[in-house]
Amino acid sequence: MKIQKLQPSQKIIFACLVIAIVMEAVCIAYNIFTAFACCCKAALIKILLALSVILFIFLLVVVVTAGFANEKLLKQGEDDVHNINTDSVLTGNLGGSFIMAVIATVFSIANIIVSK
Repeated sequence: MKIQKLQPSQKIIFACLVIAIVMEAVCIAYNIFTAFACCCKAALIKILLALSVILFIFLLVVVVTAGFANEKLLKQGEDDVHNINTDSVLTGNLGGSFIMAVIATVFSIANIIVSK
């Protein structure tokens, strides 16, 4: 599928996910770099915190944009959870990608807390 044919919300989600993947790679590389820096870890860890915050912002944009673009599915997913319809929740009415983005956002919050 060509990018020009995507809806604006899909373009935002796609761009933010690509940037989030790049930021995650940068965070991992920087984390490996700081693991070998013995003398100045306190100064270097602040940069990792900033990178983690940037990553969180892009993931949050993805979750919020996808949430607004798919309000009907989110409402149906909420009803399925309240009615204990686990088959519907687990088979993907919300979409596995959306659930994975929410989980990644939660873990990025944990990453920020740990790197403080």
